[in-house]
Amino acid sequence: MEFLHNNAAENARLQKRKNSLAGTLAKTLGFVSISFIILLLFLALNSFTVQGYARLINESGKIRGGIQRVLQLDPESQEFRDIANQIDA
Repeated sequence: MEFLHNNAAENARLQKRKNSLAGTLAKTLGFVSISFIILLLFLALNSFTVQGYARLINESGKIRGGIQRVLQLDPESQEFRDIANQIDA
């Protein structure tokens, strides 16, 4: 009879340990999931910021290239006036 009682007590301890492990795994999985979602949101926000900077740098390069081209042209030519008007716009 004592053997059955010890066996039942041992089974109860094992079940409690399994439940504890399952709870710990569930909490860990929840934490990892929330951390992953926060990381994705941060990356999306960062991506929009980088795209804005890239657009600014691209437009600056277009202006710089236009100015260099105008400086190489003869100021009296029609092409010079066309490009100068395009840069002003």
